[in-house]
Amino acid sequence: MSVVEYTSKFNSLGTYAPAIMADDILKMHRFKRGLNSRIQSALAVYQPTGFDDLVGATIRAETDIKRREDENKNKRPLTGQSFQECRRNTGACFNCGKMGHRIANCPEPLKKMTWSNTNATPNKPKENKTNACMFAITQEEADDANDVVAGTVIINKISAYVLFDCGTTHSFISKRFTKKLGLLPEILVEPFRIATPTSKTIETHKIHRNCIIYINEHTFNAELIQVNMVEFDVIL
Repeated sequence: MSVVEYTSKFNSLGTYAPAIMADDILKMHRFKRGLNSRIQSALAVYQPTGFDDLVGATIRAETDIKRREDENKNKRPLTGQSFQECRRNTGACFNCGKMGHRIANCPEPLKKMTWSNTNATPNKPKENKTNACMFAITQEEADDANDVVAGTVIINKISAYVLFDCGTTHSFISKRFTKKLGLLPEILVEPFRIATPTSKTIETHKIHRNCIIYINEHTFNAELIQVNMVEFDVIL
């Protein structure tokens, strides 16, 4: 199970444990406990600022682990050329590997040698796997879902039409609304690839950190990924 799939399931099951989901520290603790041991080790010294920050760090850790695994898989055995160079350096016979004679004078029957060609099979292109997903992006999709609610809240002291979606793995902000807030995005080296309800993948390099959300006299910091959407200002 990928981190994105695990996060989706965690948020879905979290609706049955509202006390845990309401406590950010307890929520992050329970989330960490469900991760595999390698990702837990990678996050051992990381101090997240919030749940969204923890999810982002977890996805980055998973990506890094997979990258190292792929690098190890791509390490090839000794090629024919390297094998020849090794025996040439030692003076051993190319046929039997023994010292004192060359392949032309080898007393043993010539062996059929096969050499691996490092250029024969090109590396496969990296798959553009999604590392985030949203389960509703339009008003119609929100109306069809039973685990979302829409309403107006204050973000950075400006009124915003917000969709609260407990199945979404990250929080998002529309490009149009960022201009209204006067925000400048942080440009990411690795993009977010977001799976949408229509199976379309949205890719973005832009994120807005430390956006302040005001709800019932409480304030929350949020990291909002910038996407092109029309019907909502923000999805949380």
